[in-house]
Amino acid sequence: MLAARPRIEPHRTKDVRSVRVTEIYRSIQGESSHAGELCSFVRLTGCHLRCSYCDSEFAFYQGERMQIDEVLRRVKEQVLRERDLLRRPFGILFSTAFGQLSPRVLAEWIIADKLPVRFQLQMHKYIWSPDARGV
Repeated sequence: MLAARPRIEPHRTKDVRSVRVTEIYRSIQGESSHAGELCSFVRLTGCHLRCSYCDSEFAFYQGERMQIDEVLRRVKEQVLRERDLLRRPFGILFSTAFGQLSPRVLAEWIIADKLPVRFQLQMHKYIWSPDARGV
């Protein structure tokens, strides 16, 4: 059974048109039906949950207060500047040859070169033995 989390109330502000932003960045989406796609991420500041598995403790405090319109403008500007990705289909898949090229290296190349491609891994080789057949 999971231990109960302490009840911590979120920080509330009267200005509902602004948020506190820790960072806006580009990376490879690792979850959901968009996994493998190059995405814009907006990391907000001040999560009050304190989950034991959190990998973003640096975003608990500080950040910059921004109007939501400004956040959207920055993301849109970033995406449009990087080859108009809002309108381009992801018709190209990039994948490593298992054991020949690190997925991290390929992901870093995609990010650095701002390639409009979809990142793909041979998931079965990570879940089962790379030599397993029929999986």
